[in-house]
Amino acid sequence: MEDTFTSWFIVMELHIWLLSARLMEEGEDGKYVRNSLVSAMWQDIDVRGKKLEGALTSARKAQVQELGHEFNTQLISYDEGLMTNDRILAGALWRRFLHQRPPQSQKELLSQITALEMLVAYTRSTFARLHKMSKEELILKRSIQWSTFDKSLISLNQ
Repeated sequence: MEDTFTSWFIVMELHIWLLSARLMEEGEDGKYVRNSLVSAMWQDIDVRGKKLEGALTSARKAQVQELGHEFNTQLISYDEGLMTNDRILAGALWRRFLHQRPPQSQKELLSQITALEMLVAYTRSTFARLHKMSKEELILKRSIQWSTFDKSLISLNQ
């Protein structure tokens, strides 16, 4: 993926969803933390958006509104993938990370398959690790060790 505001958002969105899905298992405390997390995310997006050169205020607001719609849609897609199977989760990840782009060559097809396998494995293993954390570890300690994603193995941008 190219290093852009949108690619940053897509990666951050996945991690916000992972945390949100886990936090919702913690009742009202989890819901409060999730809401605070999402609110902080939008504040961060606003600050980052203002730093983009040449972005008109009206255009930036429209883009943030569009990101909001995409965010809500993607949360539902990820939830469906989490609750069903890897094929559904891979579809949600493909739509978001690979932008529904059909492969143009055999090499790109293999790259996309590898990317999806890695994204699904990363998502499932990260959620499993979050699921093992106690409420206190998750909410009070706020020290989450994210797995590294070895992007040298694939190129999502071919």
